[in-house]
Amino acid sequence: MRKPDSRGRGYGWCRREAYADTNVADHVQQLSVVHQARATQINRIANTITTASGATSELAISAKAAVASSTATASRMVMMKAQITAKAPAITATGWAIYGHVYNAGGAAVDAYSVYFVDSTNTYQNAYGIAYTATDGSY
Repeated sequence: MRKPDSRGRGYGWCRREAYADTNVADHVQQLSVVHQARATQINRIANTITTASGATSELAISAKAAVASSTATASRMVMMKAQITAKAPAITATGWAIYGHVYNAGGAAVDAYSVYFVDSTNTYQNAYGIAYTATDGSY
């Protein structure tokens, strides 16, 4: 990495990229908190509407749909932060690795799932091995 010049420039792309990743992760975390608070507020409003107008009213059904949408958005924000902050595994200079997280359709991390490569005919590629997801969905 280069030393900065007299104006503080020249740290190189590595430092800027690390700063950008940290900065984005912080903003995603803040946005996640906002979406979680919004989902909680929408849920309270939906419960009030359901109590006042009945669970089968058009307004209550619409409110419950808003709750589901808001909750899904909050879950996606949590997944996005996990993707941004995922730490690359240690590998040799000539090696490679693939890593990530696995979530179900509801946005929850899945535990003990198999992750492996297949070819275009869905044949397992034994040479690349297999990984299992941890409790947080990472592999």
